[in-house]
This record gives sequence, C-alpha cells and structure tokens, in this order.
Amino acid sequence: MNKNIAKELNHFSLPLVANNFFSILISSLLAAIIGRISINAIAATEVVNTFIYSLIGILGVGSLSFNIYSSRIRLSDPEMFKNFFKSIIQLNLMIGGLSTVIIVFFSHYFLEILYGFQNDVLKITVIYAQVSAFQVLFNMLIFSLSNQMKVKKQTKNILMIGIMGSMFQIVSSIFLVYFVFDNNEYSVVGIGLANTCTQFFEMCCYLFILREDLKDLYSTESSQKLFLLKKSMPLFAQEILEGSIFNVGVTALLARLGIVSFSAYSVCRRLVDLCLTPMFMYCNGVVVLTGEYMAEKNKNKLLNLPFIALTIILIIYLIIAAILYIIRPLSIAFFTNKPEIIERASSILLLVLFTSIAQPFFEVAKFNLQAVGKEKIALVITGVVNLLIFGVLIYLKQSSELNLKTILLLLSCNYLVLYLIFTLFYRLEINKIIH
Repeated sequence: MNKNIAKELNHFSLPLVANNFFSILISSLLAAIIGRISINAIAATEVVNTFIYSLIGILGVGSLSFNIYSSRIRLSDPEMFKNFFKSIIQLNLMIGGLSTVIIVFFSHYFLEILYGFQNDVLKITVIYAQVSAFQVLFNMLIFSLSNQMKVKKQTKNILMIGIMGSMFQIVSSIFLVYFVFDNNEYSVVGIGLANTCTQFFEMCCYLFILREDLKDLYSTESSQKLFLLKKSMPLFAQEILEGSIFNVGVTALLARLGIVSFSAYSVCRRLVDLCLTPMFMYCNGVVVLTGEYMAEKNKNKLLNLPFIALTIILIIYLIIAAILYIIRPLSIAFFTNKPEIIERASSILLLVLFTSIAQPFFEVAKFNLQAVGKEKIALVITGVVNLLIFGVLIYLKQSSELNLKTILLLLSCNYLVLYLIFTLFYRLEINKIIH
C-alpha cells in the first residue's frame, strides 16, 4: 500500500518539480540579462516583481480550496465537480481583473510615495509595473486551469506547457531587449512585456488542452463562488501571516546582526530554497490525494500519506543539500563575489541547512490539515505559536543574547511544534471522518 501511495505521489509531483526547476533556470538567465541593462533596470524589476509575485502568491493560494474540495467529489459527483471548476474560474477572473486594474491605475502613487522613486527611474518602473500588472490576471486564470489538471492528475501537461512557455519567454526577452529596445534604459519594459506575453501564451495553451472540459461548462451552473471564497479566506490569512508578518519580523531581527552576517544568511537561504523546491509540489500532491482518500474513506492511506510525503521530501532535500555543501565554494560564489560574504556564508551554511530541514515537517502537516477542511484551526494555531516564538526572540534581543544560531534554532522549534500540533489535530479529524 505504501509503495502505491509513493508511486501515486511521485507520478503527480515529479512533473511539477521538473517544471519548477526549469522555471528557476529561466529566471536566473533573465536576471543575468536584466543585470546587464542598467542599475535602474535592476531596481525596477526587483521592486515590481517582488510585489507582483507576493500578490500572486497570496491570491493564488485561494485556488487551493478548489483542490481540497473538488478532489473529494471528482468521481462521485461529476456535475458538482464542474460547478466547482466554473466557480473557481469566475472567482479568479474577478479577483485577478480587479487587482490588475488597481496596479495599472495606482502604481505611480505606490512607487513614488512608498519607494521614493523619481524622474527616469519612476517613469521606467511605472511602465514596467503597468505592463506586468496583466500577469496577475493571467496567472489567476492559469491557477484555475492548472488546478483542474492537478485534480485530474494531468501534471505532465503542466510540465510541457511550462517548458514551451520558458522557451517562448527567453526568445521573446532577447528579441525585445536587444532588437526592439536596442538594449537601452527602456529595455526593461521589453522584459516585462515578454513576461506578460509568456503568461498569456501559457494561458492559451491551458485553454486549448482543456477545451473539452470548458465546453462542458456552458450548461453548468456556477453556485460555489461564495463557498470557495469563504474557504479561501483562512488560506489567504495563513499566507499573509507566514509570508509577511512573521517572516518580515524575523528578517528584521536577522538584519540587525550586521550587514555581512545578514547578507551571508541571505545567500545561504537561496541555497536552502533550491533544496526546498520539490516540497510545495509534493504538498500539492498531498492535498489532491488526501481528498481522494477521504472519498474512499481509507483510513490507513490517510494516516500513511503524510509520512510517505515527508520521507520523499526529506530524501530529496538531503541529497540536494549535500551536493550544494560539498561544492559550497561554487554554489555560494554563484550568488555573490564578495570575499567577506563568501567566507561568512561558508561558515554558516551547514547550520542554515540543518535548521531549515524542520520546514518540510511543518508544510506537510499544514497542507494535510487544510486538506481535511481545518483551515481555520491551522491559521489560529500558526498565529499563536508564531507569536510565542517571536515574543521569545524579542526578549532575547532585549537581553542582548540573540545571535544567528539562536534565531535559526528557535525557527526550527517553531516549525516542529506546529508539526506536532497539526499532526495531532489531523489524526483526530481522520478518526472523526472515518467513524
């Protein structure tokens, strides 16, 4: 049974993992192009991309509610499944459209007041933001369509679309930067245009592949928008709590350790992010399979799934981490050429890799708890534990006993405590559902 679960999970997740690694490669190549345009180009893309990607991450997590509830009834109630599909498309269209309009009309004030941009850099960044704004709309629609494929376990199609989109992105970026804008200050607008056109191209690919599914929606009602929105609210809040409030607070404490230590940690964290790349793809698989196993009322599969997913993620993490640590002079030098940062990052890399291994425990348990419909409990528990840990960090900061090792160990404790509590609630909920 465990081998079958692992096989199902790998079949679902590996194409997504490959797609994600391919996207990282392409983004690195684009960063190299941007870094050779101008300092203004680097500033413009960093500010706008960070904001848009964060917004897409927060809004896109709402589509997880579609995965959670539609996977339970995909086989048992096809009409309701189509209702969910049509509802998430319309809901994401409204959210994405509204967000795009706000960015297009208010980005000038946002960039001028919040970041203090002026003159040419403001003009370039505003144009880049307005062109990039449509990525929010296209991505929200892609989330709806790709989640349909995920629930139907068509992740190989997602990989193929990702590869074609990445090739399109590189070719169009080079063409626009070097041939249309002639590699001047406004070449960064070409990068934004290429990114937006790529999202539109990928959306069209999804629409073509799912054309039969979409035809079936003409006569289907769309009555689950409010339900999906309500179920998404705790997921939005969880993403904001983890990605913004808690991480921003911890990052502020890390930054106070000194610019060299913080920069070295930032480089090490980039390497950790590479190790964790497969984690969220497998967590997506956990959500879909949990819904299916709930429909089957298979208690053993539901209890074994988190352990199997976590084992696979940890094995991949350890393999990548070991490779990056062995070649650490090369892996660190890829992100910086400053001797003092390279030296400091080399000395703390093992500590950062070791303490970060706690994060997969938390993520798998969180997705499991959300998959059984306990999003609010996950949010409340995360908020309480994060607040307690952050309180301890502030106390240690006040008593001048805070250092990098202490911060990272407390973060690991935070993840492991949440893992234990989430696992307890998950098991209690499984016993309740099955009985």
